[in-house]
Amino acid sequence: MHLHYRRPFITVYAWTLAFAVVPTAVDAAAWEAIPTFSGTIVFEPDTFAPSTHLAGASGVWIRYTPTLSIDCSPPRGCYASTQRIYYDFNCVPRYAVVIERISMDLNGAVIKRETPRTYAPSNDEAANRILNAFCGSRERD
Repeated sequence: MHLHYRRPFITVYAWTLAFAVVPTAVDAAAWEAIPTFSGTIVFEPDTFAPSTHLAGASGVWIRYTPTLSIDCSPPRGCYASTQRIYYDFNCVPRYAVVIERISMDLNGAVIKRETPRTYAPSNDEAANRILNAFCGSRERD
């Protein structure tokens, strides 16, 4: 019987923890911004170098030019025509991580520079292309 009175408290506590984790997931999802069906993704091969952020990894910049402008709010009314995105990646274990994103207007002027608060493996289209180009494509069973 004593446990019966604690059940609502435990349920409320569990839901509170679940919602406390959601902002991190939403923040990470915001970095998954490159769809597979829109725009061009171009490697900047002269930027390929060992990572200065993650030990044992390599890094490369890509240029993403979507078919439509990208909403890069805040600030309000921020629309980018191109983004340069820096990825660190490793082949074993296989991962790619967004390190920095620079949004530019039609004239190439930088309108926003972003770095994530936390680094999480990315599986957007650019990350997949980087891993396939530098590490080879995964074999399917």
